[in-house]
Amino acid sequence: MKGLHINLQVAREARQQREAMEQKRREVESALAALEKTEGEIRRIKGEREKILAELRAQKEIWAQDILTLEEAWKEALPSLQLLLQKLPDLPWNRLQPGEVRIDPRKGWVLAVFRERDMERVLFKNTRGLENIKIKLEDGSMAIMGPAFAVRGELRISGPHHLTFSPRRVIFSGRPLHPSTWNFLLPQERLQFVLPDPGHGLKFQELRLKEGSLELVMVKQ
Repeated sequence: MKGLHINLQVAREARQQREAMEQKRREVESALAALEKTEGEIRRIKGEREKILAELRAQKEIWAQDILTLEEAWKEALPSLQLLLQKLPDLPWNRLQPGEVRIDPRKGWVLAVFRERDMERVLFKNTRGLENIKIKLEDGSMAIMGPAFAVRGELRISGPHHLTFSPRRVIFSGRPLHPSTWNFLLPQERLQFVLPDPGHGLKFQELRLKEGSLELVMVKQ
């Protein structure tokens, strides 16, 4: 009986050892699976990081090219833009002559029509640094355009023979500038011009901006 008890004890211990070893095996396999999962996650994160870094490098090259383009445009256009904004009030506006004049004696008004090309020729052709500036007249607004920039705004009557141009938008190399930037370049917020006195006691009453032309209705003062 004693020998049987010993054998049972040995078998029980052997079974416990097997179970312990099986438990250890499962723990090792679980740890290995977790490690493989972690390594896979690390590889995935590393791959995503490499992809992001590659995209950033490509974007950096695009940004660098954009900045270079803007710098080149800035070098080319800024002197003309600055010169235009500073000289605009002092240009020979008083030499402008209408290309067409209509008179309505019954209503007592005179209509003077100024064309874009005539305005460009008088204002810019003989002004050094502004020879290539263009004027674009549209319904309700006027744009002054140069190399890689455009100044758009409103033109209004501000006196008997006075007009005032109020810039509303400055486009530089295809991008709108913030007002704080282009206001810094302006000699003043509104730019006033004096046109020739038409004589006969006439004064400006109404201004019409149309496609390609500026119309001024004048009446007796």
